[in-house]
Amino acid sequence: MAVKIRLRRMGAKKRPFYRIVAADERFPRDGRFIEILGYYNPLTDPPEIKVDEDKLFKWFDNGAKPSNNTRDILKTVHLIEKWQILRSGVSIAQVDAVIAERRAKQPKPKEKAKGKLSKKAVAAEKTAEEAKAKEAEEAAKAAEEAKVKEAEEATKAAEETAKAPEEATKAAEETVKAPEEATKAAEETVKTPEEEKTKTAEGAADEATSDAGENTESAGDAEAPSGK
Repeated sequence: MAVKIRLRRMGAKKRPFYRIVAADERFPRDGRFIEILGYYNPLTDPPEIKVDEDKLFKWFDNGAKPSNNTRDILKTVHLIEKWQILRSGVSIAQVDAVIAERRAKQPKPKEKAKGKLSKKAVAAEKTAEEAKAKEAEEAAKAAEEAKVKEAEEATKAAEETAKAPEEATKAAEETVKAPEEATKAAEETVKTPEEEKTKTAEGAADEATSDAGENTESAGDAEAPSGK
């Protein structure tokens, strides 16, 4: 009896789900099977693959062959490579290290050269690049303007902070000067009546002196004829 490791379709319509099974190759794809080895769910991103390695390797040792689709799925999770390494005599504890070493030695795949683009595609690509460059330039300009504005605001705030003590000192000096000015105004208010009184007295004295002089002169004039 030849045994195949293949996929058995499950799930609803347009929502496939596959079991990985060991089955007689004479049975139909979704017919009877011997043992379930795992499952494959293509609807997830990335596709979900779960396999019982011990069962799979046992069937490989017994001569079972995977179908083409099943082989591709098992290669994705490196199970065929792992089984081949185990057959070469490497212990299971060293398998992962051997696989990692092989991956490191493999050359990196070359990027496929881009095909010749049409004129419209080239123009569209150029427009997209120009738009991207313009957007980057505008973003840089906006960032620079924001930086300058922030620096100006910081300088202005520092100047206002520096002016605050000066204004406080000036206000304190004005507060101190206010009582002195009030005292000075009061003194001037007191002096004004006294000065007016003094001026009035001086004016009266001057007038009295002037009248006395005139009287003296009149008396002298009157005495002059009687002396002859």
